[in-house]
Amino acid sequence: MKSASLALATVAALLPSAAVAQPAEARRPVTQALRLQVEGTCLEHASLAERIERWIGNIGVARDLQIDLQGRETPRVALVLTLSRAEAAPALRRLQFEPGTCEGLREAVSLVVAMALDAAAVSRT
Repeated sequence: MKSASLALATVAALLPSAAVAQPAEARRPVTQALRLQVEGTCLEHASLAERIERWIGNIGVARDLQIDLQGRETPRVALVLTLSRAEAAPALRRLQFEPGTCEGLREAVSLVVAMALDAAAVSRT
């Protein structure tokens, strides 16, 4: 478990540095960009958005970016993450893994979303 925590901390330290700088007016909070349609009780909109913001350094996301997360938490976690922007093809990722604790699920999903956001920001540079 310590190695997983170390890996998460290492990735977290790298995420904000790779983000593309944009004026504040061109950005919006993750809570406004995130649409969550997941069957289950662990993933909740406000807490997931807060964790994603923490991973990306509280910088928000591009105003035209939409983050959609759909799926289910049980019996096996099966989620579809879609990042979409105006004038661009959506990026889609399927996530499947065994359920664990709610805390672990929240951390894992928020990290995956943050990494996808970081990759999207880097690909636009």
